Amino acid sequence: TRLADIKREFKHERNSLYKHLIHACVTGDHEVLTPTGWTTLADLQDGTLIAQWQDDRVEFVVPTHITRDQFHGELVAIRGRGISANMTPNHRVPVISSYGTVKEVCADALTSVGSGRIPVCGVLASGEPQSDLKLRLAVAVQADATWKHGQVRFHLVRPRKQQRLTQLLNDLEIPYRVEPCKCHDGGLRFIFQESAASFLHQWLIKDNKTFRIDAILSSDLDSRRTFLAELLMWDGHLRRGIGQSAYFSTNGTNAKIVQTIAHVSGQQALLRIDQQRGLRQPVFRVSFNRRRKVRIE
Repeated sequence: TRLADIKREFKHERNSLYKHLIHACVTGDHEVLTPTGWTTLADLQDGTLIAQWQDDRVEFVVPTHITRDQFHGELVAIRGRGISANMTPNHRVPVISSYGTVKEVCADALTSVGSGRIPVCGVLASGEPQSDLKLRLAVAVQADATWKHGQVRFHLVRPRKQQRLTQLLNDLEIPYRVEPCKCHDGGLRFIFQESAASFLHQWLIKDNKTFRIDAILSSDLDSRRTFLAELLMWDGHLRRGIGQSAYFSTNGTNAKIVQTIAHVSGQQALLRIDQQRGLRQPVFRVSFNRRRKVRIE
């Protein structure tokens, strides 16, 4: 049998290596998280760090072994609220019982685990502390500013956002000017020089104002939570009292990055696409909740 052949070939490593050979089975388009973002298993290079979940913790590790092989057979489709994957029947998945204990269950047995749940997020404890003010301003620029010709320009109508930006610019001691706009009653334009906020390049790709996921992943937990909280001030809403909130963006890459940062900061986030009438492009909605594990449907 295949298992017997593996045991004979790896006689001295049978307690570790052959288990991975017969169980490590997901499709090549399955994505894994690296310190620089997501990549498919087909494109994963040997020696690359990938995110690993264990006991509610996330850390980046180098895989002890990667097996690339052809599979002939029927895959198991795993679906649920917040999870979607295709696996071979023997692929092992961590399942958390109602008592909080973790056990490994093969993919073809997941529908019979009863009250068990699959973890979908954890806490990445590593990272460097960052300036909260600089990170918050980067979030504001991504949401509501135009950034070109050496200037950063805001056109804000809501008093709440005007006050928030004024506070951030003053606290960061960034010179700026304010002009009333003619198109909205009470609207204001804020303008400052890019050179006065060069740190924006650390957090944003200027051409398309996409967040730099590597910079955020390398930040500590407090900084990542500051990032998530500031998003709601500019491109989100918060339903106080029930712990539900959401982030909205027309930039699908940013939405995926926000979802990722939430999941490595101990908070589940569901990504949906809203094709709203009258809009030329879809709106990506990232809904946050307090759950850390999902049920298989």
